[in-house]
Amino acid sequence: MVFVLEGAPMITADVVALALTVVFGGAMVVVVVWDIATYEIPDTLSLMLVLVGSAALLAGQGWGGLGTHVLGALGAFAFGVVMFALGQWGGGDVKFLAATALWLSGPVLFGYILWVTIIGGGLALVVLVFRRFRLPECLAARPWLARLHQADEGLPYGVALGIGGLVMLRPAVITVMG
Repeated sequence: MVFVLEGAPMITADVVALALTVVFGGAMVVVVVWDIATYEIPDTLSLMLVLVGSAALLAGQGWGGLGTHVLGALGAFAFGVVMFALGQWGGGDVKFLAATALWLSGPVLFGYILWVTIIGGGLALVVLVFRRFRLPECLAARPWLARLHQADEGLPYGVALGIGGLVMLRPAVITVMG
């Protein structure tokens, strides 16, 4: 696949794949760090994934491909709404899951959900063990660690969403490009 704009240099599929890898992978790293530090996921991060993913899907697969991916994202959003209603996730987790799911489809989306579930379970175990021990004062001075250590705080589930996305980075880019 080659994209050509009149008067502009040719953009090959390799360049597009590299750009999409940087965008998707970068968003996954940002969500992990941001959610640990603030227990929030910025809406702008989810919106960026939706806009770039939609443009890439339209360019690579047309309206039919975009429609298929939107259905998967809506299913993921519905799942996230249930998790939100149960008090397990925050609104940012729901939006980020749906935005990430837009990049995935079918078995790749299932693989992502599976990885997120496994990583989320591991995260929960690690945090539960972490919270059982007294936090040394040198670490308690770091607000993000002190908050993570509090038993009445939830889990920054964006960590699982982001690491799961990094595990599925290559399939995500391949799926979007068609």
